[in-house]
Amino acid sequence: MYTYVCMMYIHILLTIVGWQEAGMGSSIAKGAAVIGGVAGLAVFGVVGAVAGAGALAYAATRDDKVGELAKTGGEASAPQT
Repeated sequence: MYTYVCMMYIHILLTIVGWQEAGMGSSIAKGAAVIGGVAGLAVFGVVGAVAGAGALAYAATRDDKVGELAKTGGEASAPQT
């Protein structure tokens, strides 16, 4: 149950952040969100997973060093096509 709720919140956060409008593929922002979600889950539980996923999804839309780091992580965790 918690996993379903967590994934639903992550999807909502990705929609709010607007990863499609950032001019990048959705897989990069989703990959960054997965990394943030897993790290947040490991450290703070379900609430941390949602917050971590949202934070890294937002960070992937930025054009500074934090954004570059989030995009690099997102590209590494995104499936290769």
